[in-house]
Amino acid sequence: MLRRVLIGLCVCLALAALETAQAWARMGLNDALPPLSWLPRIYLNTLRAWLVLGALSPLPLLLARRCPPLRPPLARAALVHLAGALGFFALHVGLYALALLPGATASFEVLLVKLFTSYAALDLLVYAVLVGGVEALRLSREAEARTVHAAQLEASLGQARLEALRARLHPHFLFNAMNAFSTLALAGRGPEVAEGLARLAGLLRAALDDRLAGEIPLARELELADAYLDVERLRFADRLRVARDVESGALAARVPSLLLQPLLENALRHGLGPRPEGGQITLRARVEGEHLTLAVEDDGFGFDAGAREGIGLGLVRERLQRSYGAAHRFEIATRDGGGTAVCLRLPLRSA
Repeated sequence: MLRRVLIGLCVCLALAALETAQAWARMGLNDALPPLSWLPRIYLNTLRAWLVLGALSPLPLLLARRCPPLRPPLARAALVHLAGALGFFALHVGLYALALLPGATASFEVLLVKLFTSYAALDLLVYAVLVGGVEALRLSREAEARTVHAAQLEASLGQARLEALRARLHPHFLFNAMNAFSTLALAGRGPEVAEGLARLAGLLRAALDDRLAGEIPLARELELADAYLDVERLRFADRLRVARDVESGALAARVPSLLLQPLLENALRHGLGPRPEGGQITLRARVEGEHLTLAVEDDGFGFDAGAREGIGLGLVRERLQRSYGAAHRFEIATRDGGGTAVCLRLPLRSA
């Protein structure tokens, strides 16, 4: 409060000095400059006007906050501020006349007439500037609040969409796992079905953990991938071989949870599954500057460019688009030596 009073006082002192200089210059246009001894008197009289104006300035500021001039109904706001401007002008002139009365030779009524004609335009301008400044500040804050709210809403919407994608991924994975167990059961491999169900239960507990709702370190994602591959090994047995080429520096990088499982499933189902001899899946990860590069490769039949993209790959593609937008790359291609390579390039985000 004290700081505002001091700032207002300094403004009044500066404006009074400026108006005194203008008055002094106007006197010199018609005749010789008056004696310098007049300057203090002119300045003090002018300063009184600005001090009275400064003391009254909280009134238009308060009125602008209570009744914003650009907030509907506009007609009501216009009438309120017209009355406020006239009242501000009348108070200023009346109080300034009282302040001048002790040293004046003219009567109070004469002073009022002179001040009314001298300060009408200035007082209305000051009122408009004060009210306009408050209104501009209000509109700026409201625009900033709308921007922040829109950003928060967009972030919440994006998170909700990611959660929906994740929710669709769980039943898809569960269906494929149950299909694998039914195949083992029909083949009379009951003990392996029991072992697989136990492993699946542990994997599902991890997959449904709320702490895995967003991004997790790659090291944790590789643990989930190993758990999934353990379940699939019951079906493939010796036909499935897994290799890793993972840089130690990439293990702390954060990736969307359950990102690798649909890619592994695609490699097993379309690459290795149709081959009697099975094959090998290779997981690769390395850091390249500000990006993390991931790859899931198989030495199966290779990528058919005309084939329809399955649910798993479609979910991965949509999740990456929601999470990273144009900052990521998702490519599927046939390897030179045969088989398929799914390559991901993601912004590097460390734990």
